[in-house]
Amino acid sequence: MNIFLFPYLTTPLADGISVLFWMIIFYTILQIISNTNKNIIFLLFFFSSFLIGMSIMLRPSNINLVILLPLLYIVSYMIKQNINKIIVALLVISGFAVAIYPQMYINFIYFEKLTFLPTVELGNLQIKWGIEYIKYGTNLSGEGIPQLYY
Repeated sequence: MNIFLFPYLTTPLADGISVLFWMIIFYTILQIISNTNKNIIFLLFFFSSFLIGMSIMLRPSNINLVILLPLLYIVSYMIKQNINKIIVALLVISGFAVAIYPQMYINFIYFEKLTFLPTVELGNLQIKWGIEYIKYGTNLSGEGIPQLYY
């Protein structure tokens, strides 16, 4: 166990679950390589690509996990010669699509953008907030409202 990892696992709904997803994804890839049952292999392909999508939905900085999607397909070519490659490709794509579809739907309906990544323009928001709250103070006397807008 890595003692330096423990503080990061306590951040709710971010780092801890993200690290857990990474470990499960790599474990399923190892299971794909070592397993011989075709049905279990197909289920593992779907499950691992679904977890890749969920990991990106949970924390968009995990976008580098998308590299694992082609890797899953390459593993099926190099290691598992006796499985249907078209089924593997469909399972990998559908597993990822099932995970990202809800966010894509929300982004398309509310923001009119067809993407599964966040659609907020953070730079524009920070400039707007900076201009709006440049003259913001706090009343520390304990009387009245604490916000002081100039």
